[in-house]
Formats: sequence, structure tokens, C-alpha cells
Amino acid sequence: MTGHRVRPAADSPLEPSLTRRLEHWSEVHGDKVLYRFLGGDGEEVSSLTYGELRHRSQALARRLLAEAAPGDRALLLFPPGLDFVVAFFGCLLAGVVAVPAYPPGSRRTLPRVRSIAADARPRLALTDPAHLEKLEILAGRAPELEGVVWLAPSDLGDEAAEERPLPEPSAGDVAFLQYTSGSTAEPKGVMVTHGNLVHNEEMIRRAFGLAEESVIVGWLPMYHDMGLIGNVLQPLYAGGTCVLMSPVDFLRKPLRWLEAIARHGGTTSGAPNFAYELCVRRIEEDERRGLDLSTWTLAYNGAEPVRADTLDRFARAFAPCGFRREAFFPCYGLAEGTLFVTGGDLGSPPAVLTTDVAELEQGRVRVGPSQGPTAEGRRLVGCGHAWLGQTVAVADPATGRRVAEGDVGEIWVAGPSVAAGYWRRPEVTEETFHARLEGEPELGPFLRTGDLGALIDGELLVTGRLKDMIILRGRNRYPQDLELTAERSHPDLRAGCGAAFSVEVDGEEQLVIAQELDRRAGDDHRQIFDAIRGALAREHEVTPWDVVLLKWGTVPKTSSGKIQRQPCRRAYLDGTLEVVAQSTLAAAPVARESEELDKDALLAQAPDDRRRTLETSLRHRLARILRLAPAELDGNRPLVALGLDSLAAVELQHALEEELGTAVPMSRLLEDLSLDGLAGLLADGLDGTGDALEDSPAARWLRGEAAERDEPTWNLSEGQRALWAIQRTDPASAAYLLRAAARLDGEVDAGALGRAFLGLVERHEVLRTVFPAVGGVPQAKAHPTPAAALDYRVEEVRGRGQDELLEEMDREARRPMDPATGPLVRVVLYRRSASEHRLLMVFHHLVADFWSAALMLEELGYRYRRELGEDVPLPPAPVVRYRDYARWQREHLDAERLESLLGYWRDALPSPLPVLYLHADRPRPPVLSDAGGRVGGALGAELTERLEELARRSATTLFVVLLGLWTSLLHRLSGQAHVLVGTPTAGRDAPELADVLGYFVNPVVLAGDFTDRPSFARVVKRLRRTALEAFAHGDLPFARLAERLQPARDPSRSPVFQVLFTLQQSHRPELAPLAPFVLGVDGARLPLGPLLLRRLELPEQPAQMDLSLVAARADDGIGLSLVYSRDLFEEATAEHLLRRLETLAKAAVESPELPLLRLPLLAEPQRLQLLVEWNRTAEPFVEPALVHRLFEDSVDRFGSRPAIHFRGETLSYGELERRANRLAHHLLGLGIEVETPVAVLLPRGLGIPVALLGVLKARGAYVPLDPG
Repeated sequence: MTGHRVRPAADSPLEPSLTRRLEHWSEVHGDKVLYRFLGGDGEEVSSLTYGELRHRSQALARRLLAEAAPGDRALLLFPPGLDFVVAFFGCLLAGVVAVPAYPPGSRRTLPRVRSIAADARPRLALTDPAHLEKLEILAGRAPELEGVVWLAPSDLGDEAAEERPLPEPSAGDVAFLQYTSGSTAEPKGVMVTHGNLVHNEEMIRRAFGLAEESVIVGWLPMYHDMGLIGNVLQPLYAGGTCVLMSPVDFLRKPLRWLEAIARHGGTTSGAPNFAYELCVRRIEEDERRGLDLSTWTLAYNGAEPVRADTLDRFARAFAPCGFRREAFFPCYGLAEGTLFVTGGDLGSPPAVLTTDVAELEQGRVRVGPSQGPTAEGRRLVGCGHAWLGQTVAVADPATGRRVAEGDVGEIWVAGPSVAAGYWRRPEVTEETFHARLEGEPELGPFLRTGDLGALIDGELLVTGRLKDMIILRGRNRYPQDLELTAERSHPDLRAGCGAAFSVEVDGEEQLVIAQELDRRAGDDHRQIFDAIRGALAREHEVTPWDVVLLKWGTVPKTSSGKIQRQPCRRAYLDGTLEVVAQSTLAAAPVARESEELDKDALLAQAPDDRRRTLETSLRHRLARILRLAPAELDGNRPLVALGLDSLAAVELQHALEEELGTAVPMSRLLEDLSLDGLAGLLADGLDGTGDALEDSPAARWLRGEAAERDEPTWNLSEGQRALWAIQRTDPASAAYLLRAAARLDGEVDAGALGRAFLGLVERHEVLRTVFPAVGGVPQAKAHPTPAAALDYRVEEVRGRGQDELLEEMDREARRPMDPATGPLVRVVLYRRSASEHRLLMVFHHLVADFWSAALMLEELGYRYRRELGEDVPLPPAPVVRYRDYARWQREHLDAERLESLLGYWRDALPSPLPVLYLHADRPRPPVLSDAGGRVGGALGAELTERLEELARRSATTLFVVLLGLWTSLLHRLSGQAHVLVGTPTAGRDAPELADVLGYFVNPVVLAGDFTDRPSFARVVKRLRRTALEAFAHGDLPFARLAERLQPARDPSRSPVFQVLFTLQQSHRPELAPLAPFVLGVDGARLPLGPLLLRRLELPEQPAQMDLSLVAARADDGIGLSLVYSRDLFEEATAEHLLRRLETLAKAAVESPELPLLRLPLLAEPQRLQLLVEWNRTAEPFVEPALVHRLFEDSVDRFGSRPAIHFRGETLSYGELERRANRLAHHLLGLGIEVETPVAVLLPRGLGIPVALLGVLKARGAYVPLDPG
């Protein structure tokens, strides 16, 4: 019978359990050797036939049932050997749930078993006789093992085989618990059912092409899923033979594995990638000569990333031994999927794709190498396709939606092999095993693997681990790539024994490399540090913040040899790694004065001194930007190799432009320019001998190519054109009128003040500009006489009340301005008495912005003093005019530049654009008016200091932190994963524009991303990057962006974004008091020459959009002003928003690392009111009266009042009572008793409440029926 061959047909039903398979094969060929176990010398030390396995495991099963019941758990703590196999099948036959684990050999390894025991709560523990006494002693130190019955199966005699009926397991019963290689503190036991096992074994049999003649050779640990299911159970399932050996023997001498294959004619064998790598490195050429690997037809590679280089090297090294590359079988699996998930087709060579690294970092698998001088493609090995009715999908882990083919997402698996869940962990099971694809609810449920990958033509490409993914400066970094580069950088490093992970340093993710040294490593650790950093910088453009060299054999690994990155990270943070040497870069340095460059001071220096000054400044600046120690910067290495990316380059370029008025081309910074080279470029540029530097585009135009000065009309800037178009659609709107009302303390010379304003208008052409339309196209031209461009009046308002005067000022502030005729500057001085005045200033946004207001008020103070007779100089006149800027903008924004900017914004913003939905007090009208209100608030001095400190720790600005608070609040209130907020940028890119009045502001859109439930610290980190990128592309006029992204306008909403955030900051420190004044903080003070202006709040505040939050730094903290649309919100709601913002700010600075959803939005008094005062369930409560009795009480109080209105008809309380009583008496006459159902079929109208009350009064049960 040994030659008899039985294979189930492809469509035959699967057996419910492996015990049936054991019974079948023991009857077919009971004397055939199923298992051979080899000793350290490669010789056989024990064996089991099919019949022996059945006999011994049945005997053990009956013994187990004498001590436990089906469903109880049994720990299997065996060293490598066949006793484990007997114990495992004994458990299956007894219905006892097996819990394989490695036997603890010391106190150091005992915690793992203790944690498993605490979770599994075993009734039994099985081991071999040699370990029994030792384990019982160790167990005495473990309370989790108290009461456990210890057994050694091989000590049981024939008396253990007393006849006892064995249970018949069903497919849904749990066969064993596979504890994953997770943390010791929280082990997770995967519940593998009998049905899971059988289905997975059938998948493996078909994919591997196994049959009775197959010989499987394996050394993987039996308590590991690949060793147990792939090596131990599959031979029995297929009816073949298995040759096993100890993992220790393989690791000591990898040749033993290949010798076993050669000696026993192994047809199928495999291991994780590191084992093949170990064979290449440890098996010498002369040792290979005697190997015959020609029978090895399937060499599976899985359980960790499969590396194409390893496949190449192994195939080359062992081709002379008869190994064929086509034998490689890369596969993918995990314990939660029982084991096997995907694999290729037998006999086909592995699918290897060279992918574009840059695309992969952006989450896309695209075939082809990256571009650039040092770039190489990353080779991904395909892991085949799903088998036997299983489904593999790739989904966005944040949204659960299936991604496009070739896009990277989380790998999801559905099918009969997916395990039942985690033992005693229902919440984690629900989250991990019961996922559904968004928009495809009919599929699944799916297992979320936590692995990242992509599908191309059905082939699964595994790219990394979701939790292990390292995100550095917005780019995804796969740890296995960084580890491979690091380990190959120096011969003293041990291959396959390094971990790359990230830690947070000063609020930013930083890279750490923990790498084992080889036993023969030398003592020149500095050379090794340089090699690792240099290799990572060259190949990946990253610089590790910390490099840790570890003692041989100490990096954490799983039982199958996989690097455990998260435990390694925890050990690093806990300080428990066995460190030989360490190189940590300096903590994030704070900006130093030595960074700052003064152009005049540099020009005054000798050339050599100038270059040294530049080099010192650049070294410290780059060290801060790149988060390196200044001494670590190699002056000859390209800046990109040191970690300079586009964001850091923007920051550096902007600083140099601000301080020196020149710009290094971005292309130079991001190519091969070194620190020394940059210092030389700047020095030559200042000497006038170099041509590599360039002025900023705006500076170059404005200094030498400005518009002709005598042209009578000129074109508007992009921003002016957009404002003009909006104003034309609603000429009466006051939304784009800048206004400020103030109380003036002291005597005012009205004539002198008028002349001061007139001088201001005369000096600055833009204030005299009007915008008539010519053929429907706006043109700009200046009034020839300044007086015609200024509306200045003095109003006598003696005896007027304060409120009445404010109302009048508000009406004046809202009075429309006609851009075509002007004037667009309006000033009204209200005289209440000789020493009490009010001042109203109104400017159209077409001619001024906040920056302009600061300049005007500064100059106005000087002019007023001069008009009073003081001899004070005026600020220098600007060298260019606004019209020059408008022309430069048109020249600069050519078609190519516009398309480039639009391309960035299309990629940067989510698609489709999310519309913010906040709970409003009123329905949104079809057309949103400019009716608005304003509420004020403040963040106190202490809270402000903590916010600024958080900004410093996060290497960002107060603006980003406040923006983070605002977007986080909007996210919390709306529940939306993406929140778009607009913020105005100054738009003055050239120093020449700093003192020019006009409308330069350009809104940019900043997207808050909350898809992964981040902490506030992570929100700030993301927004820092988002803001830098947005500002770097902020010269795209917003109107052009809106046209492209949202061509169909919705008049009920502002385009693209519906909320605004502004941090008002003066560009000059001496004008800092201006911010709270312009902000509208009631009572804010501003000196105007000898006068003191106190800000007044006007009753109405025009609203440009739903909500606009403006913040300004003041001496006592941060002033807040929230302008809200009265079409949508009540004043109380706006005030509540500011209170919530303050509460969130306090919580965020206290716990920035907490998930955002855990930060409170309600202050403690409001929280207590909501949770306690309004929920006093312990208050005495009188037994309630019946509903119709309560109505009768109301009749007594409101008998004649209307109770119900419907379509012109009305019923009073009394009439409703009378009709209901009549109906009740009628029903009682019909024999209605208590709870008799009474069906009511009536159209909507007054009859329904009559029927309801009548039925209740008659003690019946009201049963309404749908008339439709």
C-alpha cells in the first residue's frame, strides 16, 4: 500500500480537521516514515511513521482528557524534536487547544512564557522529560503557572492508552493559539481553527505541487507558524516525508541544511531571506563542491522581505550544485492568515521589478529607476497571487477604500484561511479581522495585515510594514532599505542584524540605526559611524540622528530570525540595548546670532575674512536647518547628501535672499553644491566676480526693468483683478473695505490731521488710484490731484450718545466705495468736544493691506507732527511704485510658471476639495451675504509663553502652532479628516517692496490632515511642512487656483476654503503695537504722533466667509478676533468657539503627544455642567403621570389658547380635550379594554392628535398605520 497515491480533487470538499488526514494516511501507509529528525552531525536520531504518530498521539489524547476538558489550553514547551509533534497531535485529537512556545531556559526567557500563560490561562503544560524538573522549578517563580498540570508525553506508558472516546473536532473549533512575535507585555494569541488549518494546508499543497513522493526538509522552530504549518503539518497533509533539524544546528553551520536536502533528496524546503543570505556568506566554495541540490524543486522564501540581491547571489553561488533559479518561490503570509497567503506559480522564476524610488516614497510603485545623479531603482520581488478562493486587496489604511493598481496601501486578506481573531481580545479582533472595504460592503470581512504593498497585474509586491514605516520630512522610508545600506557600508558590520526606526526629537521624527558589530570587528568606531552616515546620505539622502553599534547577537529578533524593530526601538528608548559605541548628533540647535548675515558688514570686510564669515554663518545655519552638529558638516560634501531637501532649501534660500538680497538658484542647492561651494558663490557674488548667484526675480525687475513712469493707465495686479471682479458682482458689499475706528485722547488739530492724510495720499500713487472699466476690462489710473482722491471730513457730533455715534460710524464705514471713480480713502473726524474725538479710517482693499496700514499709520504720525511745526524727518520714500509690481507679476507669471504652480497645488490639496461642514445656528442661504459680527478673546501671557515654547521645541513658528490649534478645533467640531484653511501671505518677495503701499496679499490654502487620528505634536509637525511648501508656491494668484480647482462657483460658500486664519505681525519691531490695534481689540492703543488712538469696536463687521480667525501678539499674550457670518452663526456660538480654542490650547501645550481626540474642548466648569449638573439622575423623582393626564393639567391652565395649527385650522387646548374625550367614550362603548390595539389610519392633520389622546384615554394601545 505504500505506493498508493491519493489526491483530493481540486473541487472536492475539505476535511473538517487534520485528525482525519492523520487517520487516512495511517491506514493507507502506516509503516511509511513521516518524520526524521537529524542531530547536530546530520545523522538521524529519531523517526516516526504515520502509524506510530497516530498511536502515540491517540494515547496522549486520552491521557490529556483525564486531566482537562476539550477547549482547555495546553502549553507545549519542547526543545526541537519529535516529542513536540506527538504532543501537538495529541492536543488536536483531545480537542485541547495547543499553545506552542519556546521552553524558557533562564529567568531572562521566562517572562515570555509567563505573559503567554497569563493570556492563555492553560490547564496543562507539556514538555520532554529532560526539561520537566527544571521547568517545574522555574514555574514556581511564575504565579501565572500556578495550578498547571505538568506532563512529559514520552514518559507515559501503555496504560495511558486506555480506551476512551475522543471528540470529533468541527471546522470552527480552535485548534491552537499561535502567539505572534509581539511585545512581552501584551502577547496576542491568534486563534487558528481546524478549518483554517485544513484550508491553508490545501492552499500550500496546490501552490507547492506537493504529493506523497515529496520530501520536505526544514529547520525552522516548530513553535513558529512557518515551521509548524509549513514543515511539520504539510508533509502529513500531503502524505509525504519530512526531514527536520534544530534551528541551532542550522545557525551554527548553515551547510547542514543544504547537506540534508542533498542527502535525503529534498524536494521542498525554505526559510526567511536571511537564511539564504547566511548560506552565501558562510558556506565556502570548497564545501559546495559535494552538494547535489538538483532534487530541490521548490525553495520558498517568506516571513520577511524577500531581497532580489539575495536571490541573485544564492542562485549564482549554488548553480554549480544543481540549484535552479526557477526553484525560488517567494511568498507572503502571516500568522493571522494561518500562514500562507500568496505565492507564485511553480517553476516560474521570481518576478522582480525595478521601481522608481522617488515614486515609491510617495506611495506609488512605478517601474523604472529614479532620476538623479546618485539615484537607483529599488528592486521589489513579487510574492505571487492569492489561492483557493482567498481575496487579497490593497486599501488606504486611513479610509479603507481600495487604492488604484500600483499604489501602495495596506494589504487586506479575506477567505477561509483567515484566523478567527485574537484570543480574549474582542476589540482588537474587531479592528483587525473585521474590516470592510469602503464602497464594497459585500466583500469581506477582511484581515488588516499591517503590511504595506501594491498589486500589479494580480502580483503582490510587499513594500514594508505599516508600523515600521519611517516618515522623514514627508517622505516614506522603508526600514529594510536603510538597514541594507547601513550593513553594507562597512565590513565590520553583521549582515541581517540591524534595525532602522524613528524616534521623536524636539517634535520631529529622526532616524536611528541600531546595528550589530561582527565578532571580529576592530576598534575604529568613528570610521564605522562615518561609513554608515555617508552611505545613507549618498543612497537615501537621509542622515541618521543616532547610530548605535551593538554587541554581537543582541539585536531583538523573532523566533524565525526576523528583526523586531519595535522592540528594538523600545529597548533603545529604555536604555537597555547592549551598546558598544554610539554617535548622536547634537540636539536641535536654536538659531544663533552668528547665523545672521549683514550685507554692508560683509562688504566692509577683506575678501578672506568675508569668506570665513560666510562659511561660519552657513555652517551654523545649515546645522540648525538639518538638525546636525556644526562639526558634523563636511564642507566638501553635497548639501543634498547631508539631508538638504526642497523644504530646507526653501528656508535657506529665503534667508539668504532676506539678508543679502540675492538668491542661490534652487537647482544649484538641490544638485551638487557643497557648503564650501555655497560660501564661495556668495563671496564671489558680493565681490562682483561671480555669475552663479542671481537676484530674486522681483528685485532684478524692480531695480532695472520697471514699467515706464509716464503711462496714463496700467493693468491691475492679479490680486486687484480678483477683488475688482468680486466687488463688481456685489457693489454694495463692505466685505473688502478695511476700516478702523478709534477714540482720540487729547486736543486734535483737525486741519493738521487733514493735511497729514493729504500728504500721505500725494506721496503714494496707489492711494490716488481708481479702476475704471474699458470694454469690461479694468484699468488703473491715478487722480491728477491728491485732494480728489481723499474723502476727509470733520463732523460735529456734540451731544450724541456713545451708541448712537457708533451706529453712525458703522453706517459710514459700510458706505460703498466706487472703484471706478473713487475716492478709495475715507477719513472722518467726529468732534464731540474740544478734547474728545472719534476717528474713522476706511481704505478699499484694492489700494491697501495690513502691511500697508502699518506703513501709513507710521508715516501719518510723522506727518501730523510736522504739520504741528515739529522738525522731524519723514520715512524714506519707496523707490518703486505698486504699478511696477503689477507689471513684474505679469511678466513673472508666464504660462510655464503658472502650469508648474498649478501642478503643485493639484497634488498638494485633497481631491475632491473637502467642503467644511460645521453645525450652524441657521440654514445656509442660497447666497451668502457679507453680514457679519466679531467677537474677541485672548490667550493669556503664560499660555502664550507655553505655545511659543512648543513652537521652539517643534522647530517651527507661533503661526504654525496657532494654525494647528485652529485646524484641530475645526476637525474636532466637523469630524472631517481633511480641513482646508486659507491664510494670507504678504506677497512682498523683494526688499524693494517692503515700503510700498498696495494690495500684495495672496491667500494660500493649508490642508490639515487628520486621517490617522494624530497627536497635536504631529499636527504641528505636518503643518510646518505643509506651510513651508505652500509658501514656497505661494506666488500662484488665488483666483487662478480657484478657477482651476473649482470652476463651478457656489454662491453660498467662498471658493476652495470657507475659513481663514491670520496672524497679524508687523514687519518691523517698532510697529509691533499696531497688530492688536488693526486686529480690532477693543481699547487697543496706538500712538499717532502726539495723539493716542484707542481702538473702538463698531457694531457690524463685514464677513468675507464663514469664519475668519485673526490673532495678534500683544504684551499680555495673544489677542484673538473671530469674524463670523451672521447668516450662519449666533454671537454666542462664536464666543463658544473661542472658549473651546483656549481650552484646546491649554490641553495641547500640556499633552502635545496625546491623540488629538483625547484633548478636551470644554473647560472644567462647562464640562461639569454638561456631565453633572444637567444629568443629576440621583435627584428625587416623582412617579410620572400618564401623558393624557398631563395634557388634562395643561387644559386647566391654557384652555382657550391654541394647541395645534395645521394649514389654517386651529384647535385650542379645550377643544382638543373635548374631541378626544368624545372619541374615548366611543371606543369604550365599542368594548375597548386595557392595551387593546387600536389601529389609526389617518392623513396628516388635526385628527391625529385627537386620535392619539382618545386612544390613550380609553386605555388602548395606539397603533399608527402609514396612509401610503
